[in-house]
Amino acid sequence: MPDGDRFLRRLRGKGWRKLCSLMTAKADDELVANQALNAVTYYLKENPETCCHDFVDLVQRALAAPSMFAAKQEHGLSDATHVSVALDMIVEQCDYSESSLLCQRAALRVFVQQKSTNALVDKSIVAEAFVGELAKEIVGRRCLAVSREEVAQKCERTFEEQIEYEKRILSRVAKMARPIAAKVRDDQSLSKIRAPRRSHRTSPTLSTTLPVMPEAR
Repeated sequence: MPDGDRFLRRLRGKGWRKLCSLMTAKADDELVANQALNAVTYYLKENPETCCHDFVDLVQRALAAPSMFAAKQEHGLSDATHVSVALDMIVEQCDYSESSLLCQRAALRVFVQQKSTNALVDKSIVAEAFVGELAKEIVGRRCLAVSREEVAQKCERTFEEQIEYEKRILSRVAKMARPIAAKVRDDQSLSKIRAPRRSHRTSPTLSTTLPVMPEAR
């Protein structure tokens, strides 16, 4: 491995090194995001004990029942704080594993975002939002935080430009992760989870009628 690529050794887990190589090669955003989602899928499969369903269920119940924590309002704590405490209990049950801590961050962010809309949402919407935020947390923790400086240097970006690039990639990853939500919502085993198939682009030249050339005389 070349000296300039030794930082790749710090990337632990299947799929992350390939993701980093695509980023340093300035590959298409869709290709980068697709590989990121593949790596996220591998990560979830390697951590099947993570009870994603419990995080989704708690957030959905908290959003669907505004009075869920009404009895505790005398303590002067916000709903977000009470949800955070409840999420802590789930994390404790998971022995404070890395995956459960990432789930906690994703779940709390979803609660705050959905709470601000003041709209009741069903479980499928919560699950989609949760999976998107969780995918972003995993990619950020496992790859971007480790490789940010080296990728920015190789791609000749400033720190601000690198951060904007990462935000763009993470936004794509979150959208592409939505099909996984059904497995999380229905409490299916993560050991059999698969990344959604990548949609293939149709070349415009293949769908365009070619002009008819006049016959030679």
